[in-house]
Parts: sequence; structure tokens; C-alpha cells
Amino acid sequence: MALAGCAADAEPLPQTVLYVDTDVPVPSFADTLRIEVVEADGTVSESRKYVLPNISDWPVSFGIVPREDFTPTLLRMRLYEASRIIGRNPAEALLHPGLELDEPLPAFVVDRMVEVRPGAGGAREQLVILHGECMGVATDFETGSNCIASVLDPAEGARAGVFPLDGPPDPDAPPRAGTWEAARERPCTGVPRSESGLYDEEVCVPGGVFFIGDGRLGVNANPGAAWASIPERLVRISPFFMDRYEVTVGRINAAVREGFVLPPDEHVPRADMSLCNLTTDGSNDHLPMNCLSKELAQAFCAFDGGRLLPSEAQWEYAASGRGDERLYVWGDQPATCDDAVYARIGPNMAASFGIYYESSVGRPGECVSADDGPEAEGSQSVGSVARDATKDGIFDLGGNVWEWTRDSFIPLTDACWAAPYLVDPVCVADGVPFIARGGTWSAAAGALPNSLRRGVDRDESRGFVADSFSGFATGFRCVRADP
Repeated sequence: MALAGCAADAEPLPQTVLYVDTDVPVPSFADTLRIEVVEADGTVSESRKYVLPNISDWPVSFGIVPREDFTPTLLRMRLYEASRIIGRNPAEALLHPGLELDEPLPAFVVDRMVEVRPGAGGAREQLVILHGECMGVATDFETGSNCIASVLDPAEGARAGVFPLDGPPDPDAPPRAGTWEAARERPCTGVPRSESGLYDEEVCVPGGVFFIGDGRLGVNANPGAAWASIPERLVRISPFFMDRYEVTVGRINAAVREGFVLPPDEHVPRADMSLCNLTTDGSNDHLPMNCLSKELAQAFCAFDGGRLLPSEAQWEYAASGRGDERLYVWGDQPATCDDAVYARIGPNMAASFGIYYESSVGRPGECVSADDGPEAEGSQSVGSVARDATKDGIFDLGGNVWEWTRDSFIPLTDACWAAPYLVDPVCVADGVPFIARGGTWSAAAGALPNSLRRGVDRDESRGFVADSFSGFATGFRCVRADP
């Protein structure tokens, strides 16, 4: 038996011509197809790899020449992105001599088995479709089952033990690549809130699919740690509206005038709370509201039109470019002081923090000097850094202040994250820290990657937080679902 390419002038043989197609977006989610011949004992006797990064590359076809004894041929087809591999195959004992295959990361593979039975006469044509909804669902060799159509409801036929084909191909069918419904951009149907002079406008974030987490970060030495941004998970996000800017002091003051209640008087800013932005005279209305606990941030979002804090998945989806997998809001280029508000602990703040590192790369004073003056220290006016803007025009997800999310600080290995395909996940647990996302004015550049996860102890998030590093450095913004 052999895998054979197709030629227009080839002499007809009693072979099967397989056309392999996919609805997965290429090359953003997949660019490589591996075909393996699996023997009855489970070993792999032959393999061929196709690099197919363009829509025009699909479908790909090849011929299956029957075995001498005309027994069925079992093929394993795996579609994945070439950059997402483990390395050497952990099951090398199952490979026939001469085969050294890199193994793709299971969470990013569309994995399907098909059984090809020899036909009579000349060549016959058959179609195999690799569905995006099957990404991350491995073939089960013990039960003889694999994903065919939909992992959302396996009971309705997503798995079958006969490894069937999909019938003859339709030569007039339009290209399938990129037509996976879940991965299509889904615009908002509602209307975003317009700006009223308080930096309170909303932006539509269209729905789509992305991978939460990032294997490129150096914090991933221990995948089971809560701060690790691996394993990456495939997530579908519904359209939603997000604040264009971090919630400002001006918005908080306006809400108070309308009945929103801040903590008791003893928590009003005073000398030992000088790093908190809240004032009532309007002088700081353009600054992000910090020193507010997650509890109070959630209360404000609810007061402000029944909205919510963003989920961790919503936040990262927006920041990373909705599937573009940007390392930073502006792209993959390392941060400079012109890209975001970070490393702004200057000499005037040295007494409060006990530290000051002027012009020292990787230090929290890197982006400010004594010549800049006190106004250059600390958080800055929302939206003041043009580079720190997403493709949808949302500002300061990269820096200025850390931002509260709805989720708890639990590892991406937790059961809540374990499904191969998640829809609008929110993972919460009792007794564990909360999560804040993004970079902040008081941290160095290492805090800026979109996928970096930061836990905040619950004891640091009660009432009006001003006596902790987290309080000074953390703010928030709100979201609401598209109607």
C-alpha cells in the first residue's frame, strides 16, 4: 500500500482518490496536514506531510493504492499549525523504521481517522472534511471513535466507531477553508453607548474564536501554576461591548452624584492615600479610578447600566486582537516607553514605594526621570498613549492600571478550563485570589504581555483599597453582552 499523488494523465487504477478539505481558518488556526497509515497493530507505517497555508491550497487530494490482499486501509489525518508542536513523537515505539515525526500539541489538532476500502474498477473519489469543531478532540483508539462533526453535543453523533468517509466530492462546491461558523466574525447587533464627556463610550468587540494563553511567555515553567499561561485553550467569544477607556475618576464622581455609594468617610483619600486618584474637585477626572476593590468595581458596573466586569477570556480576546495572537496590544514587538504607561515610579514616589530606579531597563522607574516632573509619574490620562490601542480602538489594555476581571486565579489546567472547546468561559472558585489583567504604571515591561495572569489576594480587595501595592496599581472597565 502507498500514498500516491494525483496526476491528470495517470492510468486509471482500482484506487481511491481522497479529497481532504477543512472549514478551519488558514493559516491562523492551521497550516499543516499530516496523513499517516495506521496498521492493524496500531503502528504507523507511512506518513506524508502537506504544508497548506492558503485557502487556494484546499482541498488537497491524493490516491490510495489498494493493498495486495485488498484489506481496508486506515488513515489518520491531523490538521494543525506547524508552530504548535511538542517536539519528537512521544510514541516513537509505534513508528516504523525511518519515521521521525514531530508531535503536534493535542489541543490544537483536528484529528480524524478514516477507513478506505478498495473499490472495483478504476479510481473512485471520496471526500473527508476536517471540522473546526473537532479541534482538540483526539481519536480514541480503544473505543474506535473519533470526532466527525460537532464536539458540542457528542451524544448527537459527534463520534462514530466506523471511521466513515463523507461521500464523493462536489466539484462545484465553494471553498470551505475559513467557513467554520464559530470562527467567523460575528458583529454586534446592538448599539454601543456614545461618549458623554466622561470617557464612558463603549466599543463593539465582534465575536469569534481564539486561543487563551500563550506558550511564548517565560512564566510557563510550571504549567499547573495559576500564573502560567498554558496550556492554551480554544475559546469562542460572543459579541460584547467594552468600555473604550478605563473607568475614570470623573465617572465615579458622576455616579456618586446619582446615588452610587462609596465606602464610609474613613476611607476617603487622605495623606497616606496620596497614590489614589480619587478627588472630588474635578482635577483628576481624566485619570483612571484606582484603589477600588473588585467588589466595588463590580458594584459600579452594575450601577452603570447593569453591566459586568469583563471575564478573563473577554479581556484577553480583545487585547490580543481577536484571534491575531498578539503578544502585546500593539503587536509582537518588545515594549518601549512610547507604547504604554508603565514603569512610572519616579523620584517623587520613592518615599511611598521605598524604591526608585531611574532609566534602568526592566525596572519600575524606567520610563520616567527627575527631569520629567511629577505629572509624568503614576497613572496617566486614559487614552493618552495611541500605541496602546486594540484593533477595535480600546485603550490602555496594555498599561496604565491593572484591570479587574470576573474570574478567579485558578490554573488553566483546572477542570473549568479542561474542555477542548470553551464558549464564553468564566472560571470562579471560593477561597482563591482574584485575577487582574494587563500592565500597570508601577510595574516594569515584563508585566505587559496580554496573556500574563496576575492574582490579587482577597484580603487586598475589600472596600476601598489604598494600603496595598495592588490598590494603587489596579483599576477596571466594564462590559455588557450584545443584546
